[in-house]
Amino acid sequence: MANNSGMEMPRCAEKLMQLGVSPQLSAPAIHRWFWRMGLAIQPPIYATGAQATLVRCLLLSLLWTCSMWLIAGKSLSGPLLAGSLTFGLIVALYRNFELLHLRKKLHLPSLKDLLEDNAESI
Repeated sequence: MANNSGMEMPRCAEKLMQLGVSPQLSAPAIHRWFWRMGLAIQPPIYATGAQATLVRCLLLSLLWTCSMWLIAGKSLSGPLLAGSLTFGLIVALYRNFELLHLRKKLHLPSLKDLLEDNAESI
């Protein structure tokens, strides 16, 4: 993926939508914004690796911690932080398995194959 510019990703997203993937999983607004900036961010349906899991886990944990901090009287404690990290990890792993299942269900090609197909069609 290091060689791919952000300009190839919109074509991949269009192809994914033709294959039946929803726009939220093929080209959400923030991804389109990154692509316009020239960053080669994978479409969310292909973001199931360790880095994507870590990012999802940390973002969900931060959101959950802030929510519980406001609800619980603004006191941070070890159990709150541990529970938030556990929540974030469980939801991130569930999301990864959900995306993997959807890729198999729709019989999607790998991202590498999709990029090669786009390069050949140019």
